[in-house]
Amino acid sequence: MPIITCALHGNPGNVMFVYLAALKLQSVLGRGRIAGINIPMWNIMMPDLETTGLATINLTKDLERKTKGEIFFHSIRDYMMAHEVEHIKIHAYCQNTRNLPDLNNFNFDEIFSAPNNDAVGYDESHLLISIRGNEILDAIHPDYTLIPIEFYRQLVLSTKLKPVLFGQLNDTAYLRELKRCLPGVIVHPGRNPLYDFETIRRSKNIVVSVSTFSWLAAWLSNADRIFLPLSGLFHPNQHRQTLFIPYGDSRYEYYLFPINRSVPVASYRQAHDPIRGRWRKCTEAMLYEMFERGPRNRIRFDRYLAAFDPESYVTMYADQKSNRDAHGDNAVFDHFATHGFSAGLAPLEIDRQWYCQMYPEAVVEIGQNDFMDELHHYVEIGRERGYLPRPPVRSS
Repeated sequence: MPIITCALHGNPGNVMFVYLAALKLQSVLGRGRIAGINIPMWNIMMPDLETTGLATINLTKDLERKTKGEIFFHSIRDYMMAHEVEHIKIHAYCQNTRNLPDLNNFNFDEIFSAPNNDAVGYDESHLLISIRGNEILDAIHPDYTLIPIEFYRQLVLSTKLKPVLFGQLNDTAYLRELKRCLPGVIVHPGRNPLYDFETIRRSKNIVVSVSTFSWLAAWLSNADRIFLPLSGLFHPNQHRQTLFIPYGDSRYEYYLFPINRSVPVASYRQAHDPIRGRWRKCTEAMLYEMFERGPRNRIRFDRYLAAFDPESYVTMYADQKSNRDAHGDNAVFDHFATHGFSAGLAPLEIDRQWYCQMYPEAVVEIGQNDFMDELHHYVEIGRERGYLPRPPVRSS
């Protein structure tokens, strides 16, 4: 009986993604015991099992960077059967919708049962707006972003539903402005993780916050409509080791945002004003065309070579300093041309957050997958426009 050990821990949303991936792997294998899971809010506790000496496959975060977090379950099954592998250890986030079990084939109400919870949810006449506060307000992660207030106002006006602000409603200038902009809004503070999850899950119209917890609550719901802002963590071109677009799920309406990164809540206007109104509603087919087929402008070797900066290169890649010291700038240029480019090394240092703040057109063009990322944008078109890759050094 193979053992599936879940080695990644953290907040409930992250752990649930790993657990759901383990459930799918167990289903594909047709057998297996899951270990290493602890989700107290659901009373799900699966202690570690003894695996010493077992032939093991390790699924790591490094692998996720190559696959957008996707686990290729059938390939793993075939390998395990061919090589008599008895243990698979998952220390990856598994945040790709293709890792999730089929909603129609699993009884999720039984897996995530909450019989003693008094959460009710909101009916068809309401628009539940999930708000994440707490640590997100301090910008602890660049991709856990607040959603612009104007987006919520636009949704309320277009749907004509009664808005409900629900969740971690910390008293901030952002929340106060949000309440002013949504007349008649219902303000419903969260209570605890289980109550909050179930309130989202039992509502009929849900606007997801940039949070794995909120995303999963909506996905596991019986909602009629789920409004998903593809921003920050959810943006396929911003957080590249994940995929939060559940292709084939007709409940979802998608809104594609420009690239934008988190800032402390006191500076939310600084982050949101440049992208005001620059999100757009996209169909699933549009998103698939944009993000499953690569950037519209291909990556060209000559453009990267033309932007090469030896000073940046030796700063970023310390092993090249001795190469330059011994053989000069031409040696590190040769290294990038013959090895670095194909290995995915950058030809120069770029301050991605500064670049996005300075050049609003760039974040829109990257956001709609005209370019793969800030570096690709700079070497392909930014240099020609006179953009800088990072703040200029001030002379004393």
